[in-house]
Amino acid sequence: MRTHRISSANDGQKGIDGSAIIWGFGITFGLTVIGAIFLTLLVYFTAASESLVVSITYYVTMLCAAIGSAVAARIAGHLGWLHGAIVGFLFALGSLSASYAATSGTMTMFEMFTLVAASCAVGCLGGIIGVNV
Repeated sequence: MRTHRISSANDGQKGIDGSAIIWGFGITFGLTVIGAIFLTLLVYFTAASESLVVSITYYVTMLCAAIGSAVAARIAGHLGWLHGAIVGFLFALGSLSASYAATSGTMTMFEMFTLVAASCAVGCLGGIIGVNV
C-alpha cells in the first residue's frame, strides 16, 4: 500500500536571504555610480544635451536595478521575484533619498510612487531572470 506524504508549501525553501539582498543592492549601487560617471563624461566631452542625458539616466538606473536584482536572486537561489523586488524597493528608497538631499526641487507623490513601482517591477523581473539563469 502506498502512502502519500503531505508536504507543506515551504518544503526545501528557505526564507529571505539577507546577504543576497545586500550583495544585489551593492551591485546596483556600484553599477549606478559607474553609469552616472559615464553619463557625466558623455555630457562633458560631447555635444549631448543635458535633457537627453536625464532621459537616458532613468533607463540606465533601471537596468542597473535589474542586474543587481538578478545577482541577488542568483545568490539566493529561490524566490527570485521577491529578492529582486526587495532590491528594487531599496534602490528606489536610496534614489529618493539622494534626490531629496541633492536637489531643492519638489517631487510629487505620483512621481515618487511611479519610481517605487517601476523599481519594484524591474527588480522583480530581474529576480525572475536571475533565479532561472
